[in-house]
Amino acid sequence: MRTVPALRPARPQAHQILPIERFFTSTAVRALDGLHTDVIRQARQAVRHLYLDPRQQTSCSRALGIGRVRRLETPLRRGQSGKKNTAQPKKDSVRAEREHRNRAAAGAVNFGTLPELFLLWYTNTFVQLGKMISESDAAMTVLGRARRKTARRLLPFLFLLYIVAYLDRANVAFARLPMAADLHFSEAVYGFGAGVFFIGYLLLEIPGALIVEHWSARRWFARILVSWGICTALVGCVQTASQFYGARFLLGAAEAGFFPGIIVYLTHWFRERDRARAMAGFLLAGPAALALGGPLSALILHIHWLHISSWRWLFILQGVPAVLLGFVCLFYLTDRPREAGWLADDERDALNRELEREVAARIDAAPWWRAIWNPQILLLSAAFWFANVAGYGFIFWLPSLLKEGTRTGAARADALSVLPFGLAMLATWLAGRSCDRTGEPKKHTVLPMLAAGALFGLTAIQNQPPALTLAWLSLTAAAAFSWQPGLWLLPTLASVRSTRAASIGFINASGNLGGFFGPAITGFLFSRLHSNLTIVVLVSCSYFASAILIALTRIGGGDIEATPAASRVCATPFE
Repeated sequence: MRTVPALRPARPQAHQILPIERFFTSTAVRALDGLHTDVIRQARQAVRHLYLDPRQQTSCSRALGIGRVRRLETPLRRGQSGKKNTAQPKKDSVRAEREHRNRAAAGAVNFGTLPELFLLWYTNTFVQLGKMISESDAAMTVLGRARRKTARRLLPFLFLLYIVAYLDRANVAFARLPMAADLHFSEAVYGFGAGVFFIGYLLLEIPGALIVEHWSARRWFARILVSWGICTALVGCVQTASQFYGARFLLGAAEAGFFPGIIVYLTHWFRERDRARAMAGFLLAGPAALALGGPLSALILHIHWLHISSWRWLFILQGVPAVLLGFVCLFYLTDRPREAGWLADDERDALNRELEREVAARIDAAPWWRAIWNPQILLLSAAFWFANVAGYGFIFWLPSLLKEGTRTGAARADALSVLPFGLAMLATWLAGRSCDRTGEPKKHTVLPMLAAGALFGLTAIQNQPPALTLAWLSLTAAAAFSWQPGLWLLPTLASVRSTRAASIGFINASGNLGGFFGPAITGFLFSRLHSNLTIVVLVSCSYFASAILIALTRIGGGDIEATPAASRVCATPFE
């Protein structure tokens, strides 16, 4: 027999492998299922070497699920049957003693009893597995560092940009009461002016997303920020209803392409398992802007500088930050991971490999216009349309609902809005984390929509205490924002890279028409019926319709690999 090297413990002979050892080995491999896929593959390849005799191949394959094990030569010499030879016991004893002395002289490990043999065998096996796991963990640590640096650099800045965008879009809700009183606007005029923003917004949605995909995100975002800051200040200069409509239309056209561009931009930096949390971190800016916008607007509405109305200062002052951030954007943002000088070389390479692997898995040379005719994209567009009818109807009339429900003044009602939108921030972040952990974006979209429709319906109950009305509105706001991370993950799963940008742009463009019809229809009905019940019915029914359409899609049920339990033990926000 051959001597066994010192660094490689001898393997047991085939007739010595018992079913209990096969059971323990296969159980140990199954226990590694929570580890990274590469480690599993390497572990299974290592365990193959533990089975020496071809007769064990079938049972090994069934136990480990690894296909046929390659033939390994047993320690027996070719031609031997493996049966016990009783013809020459004395010669065999002398030969065994000689081989024992040779092995000892060579420094080989001298195995004693069979239990000792298996103990060393298992120990050596798991030491090897531990080394492989450590190497994989080191690679994952590099990727983890890259993901954390990316999140820490990009998300706070994108969060700030979207706060400014949302303030400039929704500040008309906080200025509604004094502006309508000053310019004598009816509810119908206000509703149409608030909604015409989305007609201009429709024009550049798909081109804006394609520009981010194929050209430069930072240059495009800088152009958007400067132009919409100027247009926001123009709203503060209007004197008539026609000027109000024109200024809101220009603001929508200036801001068009920003939101879908950000969604596409996040796909350039975050892998699929991280995108719901990344989008949640970005979308938190929506409720945060409204939560900050209420007290900030209430503060600005108390100033009367240079004999100019306070609501005009509201638009002028909130347009300035967008212009300044537009110039910052040119120097701070990076278009692609390969251009990120703030990442180390190994971090940049690891992040690029991971993202390219996901792109290769969904590669398809399809023209971008095919996205428009994808049935799943059409369903998402219709669902987003209803969600925006409900969402903007709720947002633009929330100060009025708070004023009547809590029986307070306009400034105090704006300040009270911090509670609903503060709760919405928390709900949005938790929904994004849960969506990434479970890998079920559809469920995390449908359930909040159903909850928003039901909770908003409860505000229609007559003669409620003001505190209870405030509680229903706060819970409605939490549900009304927490569906967004899941919904914006769905089009990235329903389309390949060549159509992803167009899909996101088309969904946002067609869906944002609901942002026009929602306030316009709500304002028309409110001016005719003078009842909050019309707003409640429209918003609740729209949320229910949107939830039904999302449930009909065939994406998002198991398209994302949920975060393994083993990797969640020491998980960081992006680990």
